[in-house]
Amino acid sequence: MSVAKRFFSQSLNAHKWLGLLVGALMYLICLSGTLAVYFEELERWEQPHAEEYLDYDPRVLDEAFNRFLIEQNELVTPHMYLTLPTDVVPRAGISTEQQGWYLNKDGSTGSSTAHPFTDLITDLHIYLHLPEAWGVIVVSALGAMLLGLIISGLCSHRTIVKDAFKFRIFGSKQLEQTDLHNRLSVWGAPFHIMIAITGAYFGLAMIVLVAYSQLFNDGDVNDLTKQVFGSEPELNLPVNGIAIGSMLEQMPELAPGTKPLFVIVHDAGTPKQFAEVFTQYPNRLIYSDNFVFSPSGEFLSSRNFSEGDFSKQVVYSMYRLHFGHFGGWGVKVLYALLGLALTVISVSGINIWLAKRKHVDSLNFIWPGFVWGAPMGIAVAGISRFAFGYIENWIFWATIVACCSYGLVVKNESKVSMTLKAALFISILGLLAAYFSYAQESFNNASSLNVTYVLVTSLVAAIAFKVAKGRLNSNSIVS
Repeated sequence: MSVAKRFFSQSLNAHKWLGLLVGALMYLICLSGTLAVYFEELERWEQPHAEEYLDYDPRVLDEAFNRFLIEQNELVTPHMYLTLPTDVVPRAGISTEQQGWYLNKDGSTGSSTAHPFTDLITDLHIYLHLPEAWGVIVVSALGAMLLGLIISGLCSHRTIVKDAFKFRIFGSKQLEQTDLHNRLSVWGAPFHIMIAITGAYFGLAMIVLVAYSQLFNDGDVNDLTKQVFGSEPELNLPVNGIAIGSMLEQMPELAPGTKPLFVIVHDAGTPKQFAEVFTQYPNRLIYSDNFVFSPSGEFLSSRNFSEGDFSKQVVYSMYRLHFGHFGGWGVKVLYALLGLALTVISVSGINIWLAKRKHVDSLNFIWPGFVWGAPMGIAVAGISRFAFGYIENWIFWATIVACCSYGLVVKNESKVSMTLKAALFISILGLLAAYFSYAQESFNNASSLNVTYVLVTSLVAAIAFKVAKGRLNSNSIVS
């Protein structure tokens, strides 16, 4: 083989593997993102023993927070957090930058707020389990790629209207995957575009901010950040307690009709310390408006995200818009369904490419192992967490590697898929069993019941669909 032919052959092979890598990463992001819509519910599910309540006495939380600052001084970090009960998460808690504890209604310290199983899912979606600084950029870049794929896909679909309801789900594999991919892509296009744009924002915004500051702001990134998010007060006061109770009691007057989410104490334990109350407006997309107080409870300023420049409101709306945390339970269900559709689109796109090829190689056997190994990895990590109290990211990735290796050994796509589907079903049952043992008397927690109900319903629906499809295929002549 000539040097030129060998070069092009190696380039084509590299392109093939790179394309598969991008598709595989997109699948992981979409799968974990679908679950991450419910990360608040999952956190409650994972920690069923915490006391839940909505009505609280600000003075009790004030006393608990300041007692912690005194008695646990060695644990205090530059940023300290007091989380307040909300309708979605009716729990209060104190956190440092490394760890946290729930607060009982009487102000006593409850169980740890650690939720490593939920963190595994959310970190996979946001960072792909890479170092945070790099991971968020990689994921955001994939969001930008997704936007390009959506637009180019829509432009290349010449019969988009004519084929809007063509769904040959019980035909040949290639036709089935093609229709599945195209229909879900078209029907969910507005949602997918929004997800791609907001997803790209989180990591690429800082890059754009640095570039913009270099071009138009004399390279001063901090000054530009202050213009968007507001500046910090310059204080130099004696280090005493933090009057959180007074701050919360002022909120109904400062921001009527809002619901305080949490309080952050910046530069805790230093003369520069100040507090910031995050409060959320109903029927608004912005995450919150923030009110700044001195340690003694004196109101200093508002970040004015709710009524400020439109650009500020857009920036501060990205989080809720991306995760569907607005509009209640119905919006979350819609986001989960559309997120699941995007997950299927990611898989079916590679399925189509594999089906169109004129040969079979290791990719055909690795891919089903990867597809079914990812949800199985999440379930196996959950089993380890609830049954043995141990969970690390490597458990998730090791499960995927094991499933892909199984595919390479068996070298039969149909058998690999069937076996791994059964293994996934068993692993989810194992997750439920481990959770029942872990939760025990706290299983009547509303979130525990809801998440468990969704898992059981999903298993039943998957079995019903498989049975129905098998019966229809057995009575049909398919190409």
